[in-house]
Amino acid sequence: MMRVKGKSLETLKAVGVGVIHVRVSASAPGKITLFGEHAVVYGKPAIVMAINRRIRVELSRRNDGRLVIDLPDISVKGVRLTVNLAGGSSMEAFDSGSAASYALQALKLASEKFGGDLGLDVKIESSMPVGAGLGTSAALSVATIAAYSALQGFEPTRDTLAKMGREVEVAVQGSSSGMDAAAAAYGGTILYCHAGSDTQIERLVFGERIILAVGYTERVLPTSESVRLVSKLFSKHNSTVVRVLDAIGELVLEARRALETGDIKGVGELMNINHGLLYALGLSTPRVEQIVHVARGAGALGSKLTGGGMGGSVVCICPDNNTLESVVSAIRIAGYTAFGVSEDRYGVMLEGKE
Repeated sequence: MMRVKGKSLETLKAVGVGVIHVRVSASAPGKITLFGEHAVVYGKPAIVMAINRRIRVELSRRNDGRLVIDLPDISVKGVRLTVNLAGGSSMEAFDSGSAASYALQALKLASEKFGGDLGLDVKIESSMPVGAGLGTSAALSVATIAAYSALQGFEPTRDTLAKMGREVEVAVQGSSSGMDAAAAAYGGTILYCHAGSDTQIERLVFGERIILAVGYTERVLPTSESVRLVSKLFSKHNSTVVRVLDAIGELVLEARRALETGDIKGVGELMNINHGLLYALGLSTPRVEQIVHVARGAGALGSKLTGGGMGGSVVCICPDNNTLESVVSAIRIAGYTAFGVSEDRYGVMLEGKE
C-alpha cells in the first residue's frame, strides 16, 4: 500500500479508454538522492529530489509491426534498434541494464496493462548523462509508460506510474526501492520509505532554497552490482553493517529537520557524514573522492556521492550562486563534467498528442 502524506500531490486522472492517438510525447525528471541511498533498500528513509533535467520519450504508431527505438542522446549518436516483434524477436535480446532494455520492458508492461500492439517508433532524448546515478532508468521507464498509456487513451494516476516504473526497474535490474520512480512520477522533494508492502511518501518543503551542483565521472559498476556489493557486506559483517545503515536512517531524519528549518550549513555537514558512511560501505572510487574534495575546497558546504555509487554523480550544496559557479568551474578544471541543478516540481508530464 502506498501512503502519501503532507501536501496533496497533483495526479493524472485515472480514466477509461478515451481518444486513441497516433503520436504522443511525455517527459519525466531525473533525481538526486540528497540522503539515504542504499539504506533505503533495507527499509530506511531517504530524501530524494527531482531535478530540472529530463528524459523525453516520443511514441508514434507504425503499421508494419516493427518496434524501432532511436536513442540519439543516450547511446552511439543516431543509433536505431529494431525489434521485429511480428517475427518473434525476443525483447530480452538487448543487454540488461541498457537504456533500450528499460524502454522495452516499460513498453511490454504498458501494453499488457493498457492493450494495443508494439508497432511503434520510439524516440528517446536525455538532457542528463545516463548511468550517472541521476535516476535516468526510472525517468525513462515512467515517461515511456505515461506516453504509451496516453497513446491508448488512458491517463493513469502518478501513483500507478510510480508503481509501474518500479516494476520495470525490478524486472531489468533485479531489485528497486521504487524511490527513483516516485521522484520521476511526482516531482519535488520527498521523504521516501519502502518497507515490505508499505510505501510512504511525504512531500518536503525547504525552509530556504538550496543551491546544488553535480559533478560526474564514469561508473565502474552499475547500480545492480553496487546493491549486490552492499548485500554481501550485509551478510558477511551483519551487525556492523546494520549499525551503518541505522546511522544513515537517523541521519536522514536529522537532514529533514535541517532542510525544513533552512539550516543549510547543517545540511552540508550531514552530506559529508552521509558520504563517509557510503565510503565505509565501499561505494566510492578515487575519482569520486577527487570530485568530493575539489568541491569542498571550492567552497561547497557539503558533497557526497549520489545514487548507486562506484562512480557516477556527486551532489554538492553551495551557500550562494557565486560559490556554485566556483564549484562547477573547479570540478571541470579537474577534468570532470559539472553543472548546476534545481528542483523540478512537476514530475512526469504529457507534452503533446496527435
